[in-house]
Amino acid sequence: MFLKANTNYDGNLLVAALSDEDADRVVSLLVNGKRINIDTPGHDIHYDKPKEFTEVLVSFLKDV
Repeated sequence: MFLKANTNYDGNLLVAALSDEDADRVVSLLVNGKRINIDTPGHDIHYDKPKEFTEVLVSFLKDV
């Protein structure tokens, strides 16, 4: 599982999170990889969106 925050650019400069292409590459390297996008601008998904983070994590743990 790979949680992805919003990709943010300042002009052509990537300032937060990975690009979509980089995130897809990460997921392709994981066995049974799954990408989950979380609508938040920063790297601290667990802090910015604790309810969504917990729901995703609990769902993931139920599946393993």
